[in-house]
Amino acid sequence: GIVENMSYFRCEHSADKIEIFGRGGGEELSKELALGFLGALPIDIDLRKSGDCGIPLMFENPDSESGMVFQEIAEGVLKNAHLKPEESHA
Repeated sequence: GIVENMSYFRCEHSADKIEIFGRGGGEELSKELALGFLGALPIDIDLRKSGDCGIPLMFENPDSESGMVFQEIAEGVLKNAHLKPEESHA
């Protein structure tokens, strides 16, 4: 499946998604390649900090927005793990 990285940024001063690099590229690519779209990860400073420290975000802050997206991606992978790639519809 396809995961769109750096899909958007959410400023701490607003709930709005800022789509710095445009919108929907990951979903479009997943359709072109007939692969499931597993999720869109935001640009997340906490994710960068946890990576720099060597502490996975899922240990440090699993309930964060990025943590929830990672959980959805993992569930999509598990759901489709038994399927052949052409059967995947995540």
